[in-house]
Amino acid sequence: DDSKIQRKLLRRFFIHAGIQENHQVILGHNRDEISGFVEFIISFVKRHPDDLVFLIADENLEMGGSSISDHETISGSECIKRIRSELDPSQERRMLALVRSANDSPDDLALYKSRAHGYM
Repeated sequence: DDSKIQRKLLRRFFIHAGIQENHQVILGHNRDEISGFVEFIISFVKRHPDDLVFLIADENLEMGGSSISDHETISGSECIKRIRSELDPSQERRMLALVRSANDSPDDLALYKSRAHGYM
């Protein structure tokens, strides 16, 4: 998530859900974490062949730059689609990937379902 507050809330939510902090990886702090998200997740899944992976991606990942022209938005659901397509079936089967978004029109939800396992 690109929001500092949302990252903090996610960390607390997972702790309350019983997921220890040392089992959490929450990204989105800066441009590098957002732009390298797909590659990081693919590498993470491959490096942890015995683990299950629960992935939640914010739909609108804002990458601010030094000027307005440098501002870019990356689609979290598109990232999930790329991740799923790069993993082999046994790796993808160990992952549950959800899109988190306040955009909930029928078209948006259909898009999320086509790219991820679900949405919230």
